[in-house]
Amino acid sequence: MNFQFFLKMYRWIFFIPLFAMASCNQNDDKKAGNTPAADSSKPVLAGPVMAALTSGALDTLFIDSTAFVKLDNEKVVFSFTFRGNDTLTLHGWSLKNNPKQFDSLPNIKLVKARADKTLTYGLGTYFGNVVLSKKGVEDVKDALDKKHAQFVLFAPRKYGENIGYDIFVGKDNPAVLVKIFVVDPTGASTNPSPPKPY
Repeated sequence: MNFQFFLKMYRWIFFIPLFAMASCNQNDDKKAGNTPAADSSKPVLAGPVMAALTSGALDTLFIDSTAFVKLDNEKVVFSFTFRGNDTLTLHGWSLKNNPKQFDSLPNIKLVKARADKTLTYGLGTYFGNVVLSKKGVEDVKDALDKKHAQFVLFAPRKYGENIGYDIFVGKDNPAVLVKIFVVDPTGASTNPSPPKPY
C-alpha cells in the first residue's frame, strides 16, 4: 500500500516541475515576440497581391491581322489567362475541321492594349470560356479585307457578371498610346460560355 502511495507521489513530483518549465518557455516566446514558423508550403497572399487577384480593370485586347487570318474558318474558344504586369488576357483555340478537335497549344494569343476604366472584374465575376462562332470568325476576316485593317481589337463587355467581347478592326496600332482609335465594327462578338463539351 505504501509502495503505491510513493509511486503516485513520485509521479506528481516529476510532472509538476515539467509543467512549470513548459509554461515558462511559452511565456518567454511571447515576451521575446517569437512566433511559430509559418508553413512555407502554403503561399500567403495579402494586401495588394490579393486585391490584384480578385479585382481589376478589363483591358481592350488586340492581335495583328496576319495572325487572325491564319485561323481556320471554325469557331474559336478563348480562355482567360493572367500574364505579367497586372494583365488579364485571352488565348484561343481554333476548332479543327477534320477531325473535330483542338490543338494542345493556343492558336492565338491576344495582347493588352489599354484598360477600360469603366469595366472591372471582382468578386462574383465568372471567368468562363468565351466563344467566337464560325460566322464570327468569317465576319472578322471579311471586315479585315474590306477595311484593309491591320489589327483586330477585342473590347470588353459585361453580361451581368459574365465577360464577353465586341470585336472591331482598325489600322491604328493599339500598342501605341493615342487619344482616339479609329475602328470599324465587325458585328462579331464572343459569347460567354457555361461549362460544356465543345
